[in-house]
Amino acid sequence: MSFENPENDLGGKANEVAAIPSASKQAESDTPLYQPLDARNIRLLKLLPGSGSDPIRIQLQSASLEDPGPYTALSYVWGDAKVDRRTIYSGDTELSVTANLFHALCRFRDVSETRTWWIDAVCINQSSTTERTHQVRMMMEIYTKAERTVMWLGEDAHPNLEMLFKVAKARHEYARSKHIIERPGGKTPVVLYSNDLESMEIVANVRDRYASKCMWVSEDTRRHHVPPESDPKLVTVAFRDLETRETNSNPEYVIALDFDKARVQTAEKESFPDFCTFLLEAIKPEEFDLTDAQCIGILSALDYIASKPYWRRAWIVQEAIVSEKATLVCGKHEIDFDVFCLVYGYERSTELDVKNVVLDDVRISDGQSFLKILMQVMNQPSDHISINFMSLLETISQIGFYRTRGQSNQMPDLTLGHLMGVFGEQLATDPRDLIFSLVGLLRRFSELELQVQWAETSISYSRDVQTVFKKAAQHIVDSYPKHRIDNQPRRDYILSFVKFDLSRDDTSLPSWIPNWTANRGASNVLFAEDDPQIDTLIEYDANVQGDHLVLSGHIVDTVTMSTDIGHDEDFYNEVDLYHTVVEQNLGTRYGSLAYRFGAFWRAIVADNPIGMRANNGGDLVSLEIDALRSWITLCAENC
Repeated sequence: MSFENPENDLGGKANEVAAIPSASKQAESDTPLYQPLDARNIRLLKLLPGSGSDPIRIQLQSASLEDPGPYTALSYVWGDAKVDRRTIYSGDTELSVTANLFHALCRFRDVSETRTWWIDAVCINQSSTTERTHQVRMMMEIYTKAERTVMWLGEDAHPNLEMLFKVAKARHEYARSKHIIERPGGKTPVVLYSNDLESMEIVANVRDRYASKCMWVSEDTRRHHVPPESDPKLVTVAFRDLETRETNSNPEYVIALDFDKARVQTAEKESFPDFCTFLLEAIKPEEFDLTDAQCIGILSALDYIASKPYWRRAWIVQEAIVSEKATLVCGKHEIDFDVFCLVYGYERSTELDVKNVVLDDVRISDGQSFLKILMQVMNQPSDHISINFMSLLETISQIGFYRTRGQSNQMPDLTLGHLMGVFGEQLATDPRDLIFSLVGLLRRFSELELQVQWAETSISYSRDVQTVFKKAAQHIVDSYPKHRIDNQPRRDYILSFVKFDLSRDDTSLPSWIPNWTANRGASNVLFAEDDPQIDTLIEYDANVQGDHLVLSGHIVDTVTMSTDIGHDEDFYNEVDLYHTVVEQNLGTRYGSLAYRFGAFWRAIVADNPIGMRANNGGDLVSLEIDALRSWITLCAENC
């Protein structure tokens, strides 16, 4: 089994790509750069003020993790240490860091203020295996206690990035405003603020028109008199029942706007049942509706972000999920990561009515609508074709989903097997980090005693890769439940990770222990991760004896080949998609209707594994999107 990783720029905790003090400069200093740390201490990086071509200067100081004070944690890809390194300074000591980290330090240092950071490559003495093990065990707490985590993608070089970030921010702000305006009536004034005086005048006039009918405020607040505003930039539009945290103890709730002037003027001429309905239309931002060209531009920008190696790095999963606040930064552009997920992920917001670009504009789950956009994308110049964005959407959707569940304490039954099933395709320079990067999530969220106990002692860089993989595999076997939880099939049994890997020709590990460094491809037919119906029907016990996996199960029947399945055309006439084929006279190049049905059957069922896959937890949309992504990739390869 080979554990070499061709992706040597993904970052990790490996020594060869850490910040390296210059030996000659270190000798001139009376004090070594890295002093031993107490058991619960970490190092914080003080990023000293500077600008432009000023050298990057830092200071390192020890702090107790129990009360470290405010700091920002950096989540990033170290970069290729052998290609491009830069120099920063800690006192008289020169440190050699990768170019990506150097650019991040340049981006985030302030002209006049010292800023406090935690950055693994510099804050951990990477030459000490003992310290590295100790600090990595505390990694989850380090990111949890940070004021915020900056997810640094690197420098930007795409013309549509500004639109990508602007659309997300504008739609989220509108959703927040809509949420406030639609709240029950109360005593807190809701006030619009804008420099667009012409639009503000229109809103005020329409409000006054409805005020005569006592319809612009709730029943409980009709007695309130609205004094004329002395500032034309302010217009009171409602009185709502708001909590203190929503108003930050202010006497009013202010909505700051950049009006879409054309939309306001159009809304003024239309008839609405009440003032609130008019208001919700009038304050929609320009970014609320997108043309096909703008959608293509956004897909192109998403594709650019998806190409960043950051998303493939194993450690970002834990760093993003456990952080209280996460900010996504690419060059000069930044946005709250939760906002980015709401506007560009697969998951619908459960609290805010956020218009999602992927689901509502591009309409990725609507095959016919998405095909229209896709064909325009495919007709772009070859260097602008956007296909990789599909993998980014899946990644941010998964991380966003687990962030939301974690923040609401909805993962008490989290297991290592489950995490490896979801995030097992991430990459790391050090293969051990494929396991270690997920351990903190068990400590943070799982309430299963066996999972937490294993997580407390599982991280050790003194163990070789084979030992780490073997211990992880045995833990998955040992913690496999003897019964299903809530009568649901489990996906985290060890055989769900065993794949047909023809390149695995060594004997360093038993065949039942997964090679988690391999790209996961075709599944074992009987124990595929996406086929938990086997586990639903046949429960089995598993245990490890030496290097052997011992299974006990039940023989239920002898299965022979069924040759007539799938040939009942009447059955498939009930499928809406096949109705579309017939009604729109599609697929005529295949000849007769019988041949066209044969092509339909093979494309949709026989040649597509989605036709044989079980509904995982009711999430049929994810299966459809998986199949769609495979189809898009096939189109790209054959266009």
